[in-house]
Amino acid sequence: MCIRDRTRCQALIQQFDLITVREKSAVNLVKDNFNKEAGFVLDPTLLLSKDDYSELFDGKDLPNNKGIYTYILDNNDWKDKVVETAKTTLGLPQFSNQHNEQHANTKKTPSIEGWIKGFADADFVITDSFHGTVFSIIFNKPFISLVNVGRGASRFESLLDELELMQRLVEGYDKEKIVETILNPINKNSTALKLKALRKDSMSMLRYAINK
Repeated sequence: MCIRDRTRCQALIQQFDLITVREKSAVNLVKDNFNKEAGFVLDPTLLLSKDDYSELFDGKDLPNNKGIYTYILDNNDWKDKVVETAKTTLGLPQFSNQHNEQHANTKKTPSIEGWIKGFADADFVITDSFHGTVFSIIFNKPFISLVNVGRGASRFESLLDELELMQRLVEGYDKEKIVETILNPINKNSTALKLKALRKDSMSMLRYAINK
């Protein structure tokens, strides 16, 4: 960003009563570049519970799946190896619900409700998507997040660090580490409590700004 643009943005940003960011690293970025305090909050999707999301697909005619749910935006060889290792280690089939080669020659696009239900149905999730990671956490599922450098890793790191789940973040194919992560259970109660506390803080900040 050039100096002129930064100066203009700095003046405009002062007009806001509250600036919130979903990455902790962005708090200092806003302060250093725009001389404005910013608050760290959860991504908006995390402010709702799994019960809120379940209402979207409950009672709808959608497939019931079991196994390893994959939501991968950028396929490559090492991510394929992670999936194959998980299938072998867990002895489970793979299923997905996204627009890919399966739907390439049709106008059919998987529904949002079906996509979300996939997380609810899953025994395990593998994803390189931030929101794939989010919904794995919301539905309290064991998961592996594959670092998607081109799309940015800071969102993953910020969220997983807060929930003490950084060990679920994988940057490349290391079979021993992948197997260890797959077999290492998540403390679901601890994660749920940490998420509840973060939700409360985020909502309090937003309510304060609205009622100010």
